[in-house]
Amino acid sequence: MKTAILLPTAFVTTSSDRPDRDTRISQYINGFNKISEFISKHPELNLDVYVVDSTVENEDSIDPLLNQSINSIKNLKGKFYFINNEYGKINKGAGLIVQWKYALSKIGDQYDYVIHFEPRQRLTDFSFFERFVANPQNYARSWFPKAKKFKVIPITLSQILTGMIALNRNDLEKYCNSVDLDKMVRNRISIEDDIYKFLTENNIKFEHVDKLGISWHDVANDIYVDL
Repeated sequence: MKTAILLPTAFVTTSSDRPDRDTRISQYINGFNKISEFISKHPELNLDVYVVDSTVENEDSIDPLLNQSINSIKNLKGKFYFINNEYGKINKGAGLIVQWKYALSKIGDQYDYVIHFEPRQRLTDFSFFERFVANPQNYARSWFPKAKKFKVIPITLSQILTGMIALNRNDLEKYCNSVDLDKMVRNRISIEDDIYKFLTENNIKFEHVDKLGISWHDVANDIYVDL
């Protein structure tokens, strides 16, 4: 069984004119280093790593520190850089699907599973990866945040947290191909809602993971939230 780890990035946000440039570079480097650390601890595992970015055309436009960190990732098999971020500018989920589709078209069908990890998150432990390695299958954290429709009627939403997720490679591709990106952007559809709906409607089973072992940076409040 072969598994691909996809590390989606948006390096355009590390350009020299960004006030938070150094923070973002540091977050990416830390994420890359943690992935390398896990793979180094488990050389017996058949894990291939790919970096995918739809905001830069080639590595010449990437900060040298980032290039150095990327090239040091253990089991790095590919770097996919292309400019196609119009959807992502409006809807981050739609932008992620663009990256998934591109990466899947490049890696082909040689992999059984894909682990998606957004490397700007702080990886606090390797429990998610260890769980997958011990028993490869679909893993995700679902949750049910409450919202108010029209600010009057309380409703419960079902979502998948997409910062860390493991899915059968073909199921992920089927999801990507099922999405109308124009509609997603136009109707402000959340990928967290949409992918949960796709999995349940297509009877695609996944095991709920209560703790992902990641810490997400809440930029608005400048705090980290454990997930």
